[in-house]
Amino acid sequence: MMTPHCLDIRNSNLNKFVRNIILSKKNEKSYLRFHIDERTEAENYLWMIMREMTERKSGYSYIIKGIMNRLLDLLSENYMENLQRTDRQINNEMRAKKIMDHIEANYNTVTVDALCDEFFYGRNFFNKIVKQETGYSFTEYVKFLRLKHAERLLRESFLPICDIIHMVGYNNTGYFYDIFQKAYGMLPGDYREQTRQ
Repeated sequence: MMTPHCLDIRNSNLNKFVRNIILSKKNEKSYLRFHIDERTEAENYLWMIMREMTERKSGYSYIIKGIMNRLLDLLSENYMENLQRTDRQINNEMRAKKIMDHIEANYNTVTVDALCDEFFYGRNFFNKIVKQETGYSFTEYVKFLRLKHAERLLRESFLPICDIIHMVGYNNTGYFYDIFQKAYGMLPGDYREQTRQ
């Protein structure tokens, strides 16, 4: 039975950790590291325990056990909050990676609306993820991917330039020529010629 400020450690993660350490004894460096926001509260409990041990008044061992329960309750609560925070961070990183992988695999057709349909988030969410991961806006990043693939195809293939333009996701040849020249300092045909020499 659990009382308001006493931790029942029989079924807690803390109990499992301690039991594993005692039973295995394989890794003497195993430890739990607690990061607590209420440092002064934890320090107060430790001072109370030291005072009880020093004064040794009647029933001091029961008082120490009660204080230890409160201290473990505080530490365990903060430990679980940190675990949950870490789990959320891992989930966010995995979600971001999945979205970025999807964008990179579908660079020639991907749109924010398509991402909304695929992942069920709002439009702004994808701009935020791409900005965090690349420093680019969604539109800038897709343009970067398309130009990178076009540049590779110009270097490595003999495909006609108009086919390459369509393959990387552009329908407007003039627009492609314009952004390619801004990015590489020359027109696609000149770039192909120069990289072949």
